[in-house]
Order: sequence, then structure tokens, then C-alpha cells
Amino acid sequence: MTSTVPFSVVSQNKFMGFADGNIIKWFPTLNLLAVSMNKMSIWVYRLNGERIYSVNNKSPINSIGFIRNGAYFCLGGLDGLIKIHDSNNGQLIKVLAKTFVDIKLVDWSRHEITFDGKFDNLFQIDILNSMPKLNSTDEVLSTVMEDTSPTLNYLVVVDSTCVSIIFNNFLTIDEISFPQTKPVFLRHLDSDDLFNQYFLTKSGDSLQLLRLRNTLGEDHVYRKYFVNIISKLCKLMGIIDYIHDQLALIQAEIKPLFVTLDRYLSNLKDSLGDDTTKEDLIDYFVQVLLTNLIPESTKDFWLNQFGERGFKRILKLGNSTYDSAKEILFSQLIASVERMIVILNEISGLSQWLKDSECKYHFGLDPESIALVLDKAKELLRISYRFIWDINEEKTSFNTFMEWVKIELIDKLAKEDDMEGFLDLHECFVIKESKIMNYIEYGLFESRTWKYLNLDLSTNEILNCSKNYPNDIFNSFDELKKSFRDGVEIKLSEFIRQSFYFDTNICPLDVPLGVDVYDSNTKLTHLNNDAGLFSTFDEIKSRLFLVGFSFKDPLEKVTKSIYMDTKIIGYDFRSNQDLVLLLGTKSDYEVCSINLREVLDRIEENIEFNSIKKVSVLHQNLLSLKDPKLLRVNQDENSSYACVLDSNRQNYVVLGLGS
Repeated sequence: MTSTVPFSVVSQNKFMGFADGNIIKWFPTLNLLAVSMNKMSIWVYRLNGERIYSVNNKSPINSIGFIRNGAYFCLGGLDGLIKIHDSNNGQLIKVLAKTFVDIKLVDWSRHEITFDGKFDNLFQIDILNSMPKLNSTDEVLSTVMEDTSPTLNYLVVVDSTCVSIIFNNFLTIDEISFPQTKPVFLRHLDSDDLFNQYFLTKSGDSLQLLRLRNTLGEDHVYRKYFVNIISKLCKLMGIIDYIHDQLALIQAEIKPLFVTLDRYLSNLKDSLGDDTTKEDLIDYFVQVLLTNLIPESTKDFWLNQFGERGFKRILKLGNSTYDSAKEILFSQLIASVERMIVILNEISGLSQWLKDSECKYHFGLDPESIALVLDKAKELLRISYRFIWDINEEKTSFNTFMEWVKIELIDKLAKEDDMEGFLDLHECFVIKESKIMNYIEYGLFESRTWKYLNLDLSTNEILNCSKNYPNDIFNSFDELKKSFRDGVEIKLSEFIRQSFYFDTNICPLDVPLGVDVYDSNTKLTHLNNDAGLFSTFDEIKSRLFLVGFSFKDPLEKVTKSIYMDTKIIGYDFRSNQDLVLLLGTKSDYEVCSINLREVLDRIEENIEFNSIKKVSVLHQNLLSLKDPKLLRVNQDENSSYACVLDSNRQNYVVLGLGS
């Protein structure tokens, strides 16, 4: 859309530090400006110049990428790590597992599944959307597991060795080989199509347009299956990570109970004598239970060291621990495994159909391997329910034991001089000796939870997991994870990797013909849904080159050479319709825009700039910058803004470009 609103000055400000000039970019959908400082930090500013936060990458930053909705951004640094941050506050929320070698560029892209007919999605039932939500504190993980939109986000990373694609921040497909010997990758354009991506490269003195394609070609039915399977695989990988986190959380919830109990039991042991063993403590409780006699040496422990306060503390801690563990198991871990089973069944059905129909694409899916993963998931589900059953039984025994301790030990000792009053107060109390005896022998000193969890109680004196428990819930999870990785993730990843290739039929391809120019303002962008636009500037000949090309056939090009009557300081695109230019010298300059479609629709290939109508103009006397050097425009169709930075990389102006 061509702007009809004059450019305006929104604010004139000064950075507290000096921008290094490496990164100055606008957040998509957010009117925030990201500026790299000292090569290792990103500072984020509002339109009015207020700095709202900064991010120290602790390594020189090579590239920044924004997810399309603006919620996250990622930094690629010299350390080879991709770090994902929350756009609202800059908080680090994920570091991708793979380490790269000298990252050249990162670009966050998306592919949206389109449905051609009204019956395309008729028989698909979204079971996951009707299931309870999982309470993940990891925003990236939660988004992947809960997202039901037909959109696949993926991060394109180019380092010194290869091109990699990271789907939904979980599935990494690397080692997509370059078609040339060590080309310099300058720009990436995904065209919102995973199966046709474009790269601007430099090989020697030549600029080239490379197209990354997929063996599925234009077969839209199988492309939908392909994207859908990748999305489901990412969900499964996210769920596996989430299950691991829930098991670790259950460990963290249960451990404090046994650490606290051990402290009290150690004090009781000291009351009985230095040489008292765990077996002696068991004997002590059994004798007190059977004889109702409390040894004199331990009376001070029950009245003063443990007492009413210790009783309330342990009772509250024990019940909250068991309830919390059950809650995590049922509402989070079991719900996660159930989600996994639903997704695996969907993939299993598709893989069996592909096999039976003798389809030429198998997507790396093997029905037998998927069936094995399903069996492992069901086994983990069974163990999880058994774990809940054992927790319920142990909680009941624990409360029975604690009631006995309160009445028969603490209260009895407190009313030792008034036994009639004690008996009147507890005349309805019935000792459940068998249950108390069972808890003393098999619960207090050897908790049932220990056989499920790999608890580190090595610092405990009494309760220290003396037996070699099988930890079957962890073993079951490890087996599930291994069968999933070997039988599904690796096979599918290999199929995806082999399906991508650089189209050598059009590559290398000089774009535009006869133009071997590159500077920092060379760009690759969308022209519309069906075409891209390459641009570069020849400063010596004072010419701006615009090359439109078709996504369907990149050989279909429209090349325009614009002869400038004034110097181009910088330029950028707004909403892929207007070209915004910073023109002139440091003492006499202006910001203006021209309509791209008007230029590209002209018959002549060589165009004089002074024959092109300027849509909006803002002159130097309104900008108050001594020596402007850089122009950056956001891509928001509703409200466009530009940042003009001066040569000392400190003073800047924010312009409103209208809509």
C-alpha cells in the first residue's frame, strides 16, 4: 500500500553507548528497536528512546532473528550457540542443543499449511485440543506442545560448514551441503514456503541466487503430510523433554520429606546411644507400639526436640509432599504420556497407510518402530498409575503412624501426671497396630517412593536408600526415549535431511545478469506472495539495481537499473511495496519513498531516478543529524517506522512513515 501520509519525526534521541553498526533491526509487530552494542550486547528501545532492557550474549553477535509474531528473538554468536529470548523482557528462555561453527546468519521463518478445498480437513478430529493443558513454565516448550495452528515455524541457520533447519526449536536438520565451494551466504528468503527457499550468495566476485528445494516438489498433498509429520515429531520431542522435567520435579518434591525425617530420626538415634543402628530404631518403635512403654532416654526427644512443633511440621510436609507428587503424576506426567500416545497413534495410522498403499514417500516412518514406542509409552503409563497407588497407600499409613505418634508418644508424655485425663481425651482412639507396624517396617525406613525415584540421599544418616532399587519409572522413561529416538526421530530426521537439495538446474545463477556488486545494503525480500526482489547498489556508477523474480520460476526476472542523480546513503523496504531511500550528503539530505510496482511495471530497463515520482519526502532541516549513515525500516503494514543513525553511531531519529 502506498503511503498518503507525510513522513514525520517521532523522536530524536541519543544512545547511551555507541552502536557497533552490526545490528539495528525493528521487532516485527512490536514498535521496538534492537541495537547491538560493543558487539556482544543487544539493547532494546521504545520509539521515545527509552531503553527497556539489554541482553548480554557473552559472545560477539553475528546475527539476530525474529519469530514472525514478534514474541521471541534469537541471537547467533561467535560461540556457535543459538539463544532464544523473550521479546517482552529479554529473558533467556532456551539455548538450542546444537553448537554451530562460525554462524553467518539466522532467519526465523514459517510455513503455513493451506487447505485447497472445503473438505480437505473434514475427517480430522483434533483430540489434543480437547485434552487438559500442560502447565509448562517453558514458554517455547508450551507453545510447541499446545499449538494446534496449521503453521510450522523453523529457524534457518547458516554457518561455515552447512545449512541447518531447526523446526519449532526442537528438531534440527543439519548437514544440508552447499552446492559451491565455500560460498558467502549474504541473505535468506523463505517465501513462506518451506519447499522453496532462496539464498543470496557471493562466490568470487559474482552474486548468485540459490534455491533450496525439496524432493516432494509441488505435490501439495504429500507436502501437507510432510509438514504435519514434522509438527507432530516436534510435539513428541517436546513432550519427552516435559516428561523428563516432571520426573525431576517429583524427585525435588519428595526429597525434602526424607531429609527432614532423617534429621529427626538422627536426633532420636542419639537419644538411644551412639551405637544405635537403623535396625535398633525399628526395634524401638516396635517395642513402644507393643508395650506402650516409652524408654526414659527418649522422653526429652518426644517432648522437646520433636514435640508439637515437629509433629505439625512433619505432618504438613508429608501430606503436601504426597499430594504434590500425585498431582504432578496425574495432571502432568500421565497427561503428557496420554498426549504422546494420541500423536503416536496418528503417526502409526499414517505410516501403515503409506506402507499399504505402496506410496513412493515413506517419510522415514516405520510401523514396527512406532508400535514399539507405543508399547513403551503404555508401559510408562501403567507404572505411573502404580506409582500413584503406592503413594496413596503410603500416605494413609503415614497419617496413621503420625496419629499414633501424636497420641501415644507426645500427648501421653505431656499428660504423664494425669493419665485419667489422657484416657478420657482419647477414649475413642483405636490403635491400628498392623498398619502402624507395616509402616514402621516398610514405609518409614524404606519408602515405597524410593523404588520409583533415583533419590540422592547420600548425606542422610538413617534414611539413605540402602537397597539397590530398580528405579523402574526412570528405566521405563529411558527405554521410551531410546526407542523413540532410534525408531522415529533419527529415521524421520534422515529422510528430511535427504529430501532437501539445492537446485543445480538454476544454480549458480547470476542475479541480476552483469551485476557483480555487493555492499551492506544488498537485500533480498518479498515482492508479493508469488515473487521476490533482489536489490543492490553500485556506488561507483551511481546505479540502483532492482530485480524481481518469480518463485515458481526464478529464471523469469524483471531487471531495472535506476540511474541516481544524488548519492544513496541507505535504503530499505516498507511492506514490500515502497522503497524508502536516504539520499544526499551529510549537509544536504532527505528521506523519501517510491512505489516499487510503478518502477517494476515500466517498460524500459534503464530508468532515470528524477523521472520517478516521490511519494513522501522529509528534508534534512527536519532531521537534525549532522551525518546520517544508516536507515532501517520496520515491516509492519499497519504502522511503519524508520530509524536513521548518524556516523558516530550514537545520535538517531525515529520517523513515522504512515501506513
